[in-house]
Amino acid sequence: MKVNDRVAVLDEPLEGVIRAIKPNGEVQMETKDGMLLTYSAKELVVISSGALNMRDIAVNATLINQFKGNQPARKSKVAHLPQNERGIPEFDLHIEKLVPNWQRLTAHDILTFQLDTARNHIEFALKNRIPKIVLIHGVGEGVLKMELNYLIGRYDRILVKEASYLRYGIGAIELHFRQQN
Repeated sequence: MKVNDRVAVLDEPLEGVIRAIKPNGEVQMETKDGMLLTYSAKELVVISSGALNMRDIAVNATLINQFKGNQPARKSKVAHLPQNERGIPEFDLHIEKLVPNWQRLTAHDILTFQLDTARNHIEFALKNRIPKIVLIHGVGEGVLKMELNYLIGRYDRILVKEASYLRYGIGAIELHFRQQN
């Protein structure tokens, strides 16, 4: 393992490039999103130029167990949500979650498809008297969030809040629907 090697994390669906190796055995990895994360060298596996990808690593559990040895599994940190935030329907508007071959779409087509999807979820929630939903728009340049706010402004029975920061970061909004009697 050396600097600039592509690596994958054994217990998490993450991969990136090694940026630094510390003397105590900790490895600093940069994800494709630009985040710097620190792991023990035992928690990483080198990905040789395209020979392995995340799906191969996830499917081949015996390979992972060989690399892990007898290391105890890392406990993941789970944010426990209050009772009133459990079970809220959430809809991810990232285009890669909505359309399999989105690369051929223009930016206008992508935005239109995302807004149509959001409109359909809003209409469904109003029709079925669902009290609240979460729309995950992501961070980006803010175009989708701005258009969502314009779309939501057309309805008079929707209260908009930022969704739980613990769960979604700053890339989601929560819609509360005031139901008519």
